[in-house]
Amino acid sequence: MVLMNSKLIALCSLSFFALVQVQTGYAQHSSGRLQASAMYSSDNGGYVDAEHAYYRAPLRKSKVYADYIKAGAGKEDYYIVIEKSKYSLAVYSASDELLVTYPVVFGNDDLGDKMCEGDKRTPEGTFYITGKKKHKLWDKYLTLSFPNEESYKKFNERRADGSIPASASIGGGIGLHGTWANDRVAIDRKENWTSGCVSTKNCYIDELFSYIPIGTKVIIRK
Repeated sequence: MVLMNSKLIALCSLSFFALVQVQTGYAQHSSGRLQASAMYSSDNGGYVDAEHAYYRAPLRKSKVYADYIKAGAGKEDYYIVIEKSKYSLAVYSASDELLVTYPVVFGNDDLGDKMCEGDKRTPEGTFYITGKKKHKLWDKYLTLSFPNEESYKKFNERRADGSIPASASIGGGIGLHGTWANDRVAIDRKENWTSGCVSTKNCYIDELFSYIPIGTKVIIRK
């Protein structure tokens, strides 16, 4: 009887320990956003916002970034590097210092270079911001200088070697923009949903729109 009671006590202890572990794990998970909010408040804006902190999006150098905003930086003070393989848009100062990064998604899931109109691929190369406007579907829109001379050169070479049909068109209308009003989760899931543009959450495109001037260089690479 003593042996049976000992086993019963041991079993109950293990069950209680497992329950505590589950409850603790649940509490840690469910409080993640609260912890992120506290983190955002305590680090003086080291993340774009609390959600940025929660998803562990890369940090901005907040003091440097704030100085640039206060100084009213122009097109020569920034450049943007978009890396499709990393689903990342990074803003650098003219002195090559990383200021902030944002999560982004693209068009075609293969992440290849744009070949022709209709392939839903995001073009690679060096472009410039040519316009800024509010968008009725995707919050805000920064137009890119696609197609440019580099784009036409690649397009003509591919058409000449048969990589694309002779009747193909190069396409256009490529830019940086937000998401549908309630579809920001597509960015978290890395869902490539555009027709070739670069998309980020509306809160992030709002920030880019506020300080990135027309004329800013944008480098897109694999």
